[in-house]
Amino acid sequence: MLKKITLITFAAAMMLFYGCEIKNGTIANEIEMPLDDRLDLYSENVGVHPNTDILKDPQNPFVYAGLNQQNVWDIYEKCPSPKAKFYLWATMLTIIPMGEHQYYTALSLHELYTAG
Repeated sequence: MLKKITLITFAAAMMLFYGCEIKNGTIANEIEMPLDDRLDLYSENVGVHPNTDILKDPQNPFVYAGLNQQNVWDIYEKCPSPKAKFYLWATMLTIIPMGEHQYYTALSLHELYTAG
């Protein structure tokens, strides 16, 4: 019986905090995305697989966002700038390295170049 109560409590806690970001001891369920088109790359290979420097970039709003294959397109639709799209796809490329994520990372860099 104690195991069931523990499992139910854990499941309820996971549902409560799913989609929330815990950063500096506070819970946030919104991501502040960059609106500008100026990109200062953290390193010269950021956004190119297998480089993972995007996760160290202090300007990356998606480091603690809990990105996955189910929510990435919903977040993508809300990205207000090519810079936000770049951070989104470069982070996804680090989390799930696949060609589609590399393509969208490159596409967002092209959009940034065109905008700037």
